[in-house]
Amino acid sequence: MDQAVSTSSLLCACAAYILTLLVVERVRRSSRPPTPPGPKGYPIVGNILDVPSERIWEGYHKLAKRYGDMVYLEAFGQPILVLSSFKRVNDLFEKRSNIYSDRPHSTMINELMNFKGFLGLIPYGSWWKRHRRAFQQSAKPFDLPKHHPLMVKYCGKFLKDVLANPEGWSDSVRQVFSGMTVELTYGVETDSPDDPFVRDIVEVAEGFSMAALPGRWLVDTFPSLKYVPSWLPGAGFKRFAEHFKVLHERSRNESFDHVLRAMKNGTSVPCMVTSLVNAFPHPDDPRRGEEEEIARNIAAVTHAGRYFSAQGHGEPQRHSSERIRQPPAGTDTTLGSALTFYLLMALHPDIQRNAQEELDQVVGPRRLPDFEDRDKLVYCNAVLKELMRYHQDDIYDGYFIPKGTIVMANSWHILHDQELYEDPWSFKPERYIKDGKIDTAVLDASSATFGFGRRDTH
Repeated sequence: MDQAVSTSSLLCACAAYILTLLVVERVRRSSRPPTPPGPKGYPIVGNILDVPSERIWEGYHKLAKRYGDMVYLEAFGQPILVLSSFKRVNDLFEKRSNIYSDRPHSTMINELMNFKGFLGLIPYGSWWKRHRRAFQQSAKPFDLPKHHPLMVKYCGKFLKDVLANPEGWSDSVRQVFSGMTVELTYGVETDSPDDPFVRDIVEVAEGFSMAALPGRWLVDTFPSLKYVPSWLPGAGFKRFAEHFKVLHERSRNESFDHVLRAMKNGTSVPCMVTSLVNAFPHPDDPRRGEEEEIARNIAAVTHAGRYFSAQGHGEPQRHSSERIRQPPAGTDTTLGSALTFYLLMALHPDIQRNAQEELDQVVGPRRLPDFEDRDKLVYCNAVLKELMRYHQDDIYDGYFIPKGTIVMANSWHILHDQELYEDPWSFKPERYIKDGKIDTAVLDASSATFGFGRRDTH
């Protein structure tokens, strides 16, 4: 009898506690502005069925057409805000970058796959600033011209490869970008996609792309699942993570160690890693270990930049109220654009002819174009700009955005906004030209391609 009374009392107490929480939450919600518009979710899982699992840019584009340029979702309690206009992105990522510069923590990616050292995944703070500073010092924009000969060399190799094997042109495009990046980062020439400097990072990038979709992994919602043994049925996510963790560590460390050995033997070639290593403090300096860790991370993310997208089709940022708090899903922006270029030229032979006519007029038939010709190639520059466009707790504006919300810029929708671009679904390089010059009044697609705010990767 007493046990029955005790059980009844416990149940009543639990019910009262839950009811109190519901009332408190209802009061809190009624006293604050509403969240932005979005589809109605289900209990517990929220909008998990509304989060696109493939061709995510098109999925978010459809949501934007229905709910507007701010779409609010929740997946297993995780708030997600998708921004689909340049104004919204600029307001939050640029004007409020102090609270929209953090990254969402992913148990799957940061912990189980051990990608926490990637610049784009480090929480905003002193550790991120040290990485950013090291990256900028070792890859300064004004140093780019000194690498022009290397780029010309790889372009020449590309032309020879395509001439010898036209059917393998897409592999040749990939080899150009991977080869340049490996040589710039590690000072090593590569001639094949099967080269160990290339092979592992390509597979790692594919794994990251599969892991980066918000709401895909239960372990991100219930972090305690990370302790589940990998041999248990249903723990395939642990085996997936372990496989790519090993690959990531191998690609990150073996390439870096190769350069260290070459420097010790006096056979190294000047590159990003040698620049980073030469800047190390004295071996007795307590900061030495941290600086080497930063250098390994910077080299790895630079190498992976050919395969990851820092921005992708919607770069997630974490909203935080603290000041002290940077995928890609898909291929790298530059590589993806290069591959798309060939498709667009095949679909628009008139544009190809116009570009060729300008090249013939400016460069002539006896040499290849060089970087010094770029300012004179107005139409070709417009083609590149159009290629970039075509291919791809806070209270704001009366809406409540909960702290911890993942905020994503839907760049694909922005770059097809009819208010910004006339006839956005047509490939028209002429939109960037006025009176024979590049029209700076037209939004440059790179503004929505390489990231926003403090994580801009220009």
